[in-house]
Amino acid sequence: MNESHFRAAVADLAIRLGWLVDFHLKSYRDNTREGVTPGIPDLTLCRPPRLVYLELKMPGKQLSGEQVMWLEALREAGVVVYVFWYSDEVISEIVDILK
Repeated sequence: MNESHFRAAVADLAIRLGWLVDFHLKSYRDNTREGVTPGIPDLTLCRPPRLVYLELKMPGKQLSGEQVMWLEALREAGVVVYVFWYSDEVISEIVDILK
């Protein structure tokens, strides 16, 4: 499992649970060129009245400074944000949050 497979699995799960899902497929360079600020969380999920951002990481990977900045800003704005590192157990934890 790599990070893109992890993201796709979580996105598919969220869709099956009735969430609208947004994520960026382009590279960091392409996103930056198009005006996407670096560090925005991997997935934006919306199922009114809830809005949730998810940052997904593989074991051993750390959050970048830009990611920390985004996560803190979103939390200060009252948005629910989660960071998950892939493991065999994490999918069931994500299911519980998205139910």
